[in-house]
Amino acid sequence: MRRALYLILGIVGALAAQQSAAARSPNSLPLELRRYIVELNNSCKEAGGAPGKSSNLVKFADLTGDAVVDYVVDVSAYECGGAASALSAGQSGAAVAVFVGGPNNTAVKAYDNTVYGVNIDESGPKPRLYIDVAALDCGQKNAAKLPFSSWKFCSRPLDWNAAKNTFVFAPLAEARPVR
Repeated sequence: MRRALYLILGIVGALAAQQSAAARSPNSLPLELRRYIVELNNSCKEAGGAPGKSSNLVKFADLTGDAVVDYVVDVSAYECGGAASALSAGQSGAAVAVFVGGPNNTAVKAYDNTVYGVNIDESGPKPRLYIDVAALDCGQKNAAKLPFSSWKFCSRPLDWNAAKNTFVFAPLAEARPVR
């Protein structure tokens, strides 16, 4: 019965192109993604914490336009009880990793960075990943000479570069204010 429920939820999520991690069994995620999450759990435990449910840790959307679900791991949503800051980067934000889904429930990490936030915008013809960044990534060339409080923040879309199998910043002109 439980397997049937997960199958139904997986189909509904694929049709919607995005769903929460709570709707999927962790064992149904690609092995590469499960290994990444195990590393997060180990880091949490090494810091004296206890891994939580982290139901918003993984976001699901077809970001490459190939009709296969891709996975966005937003480490700022990771729950590490007793050591909440163990996986953050302080004022630099938290890690985000994007895994591109492949055949036979596989995935390959195609982007990894420290950011201030993650948002999947589904208002257009296809889902688009925006990451919140600051300073030079927002066109502020003198940021290295400024205090953190004077940095410019923006939300920049990432575009899939199929030739290089990675995500790259869209042109700065496509950046928008952080939401």
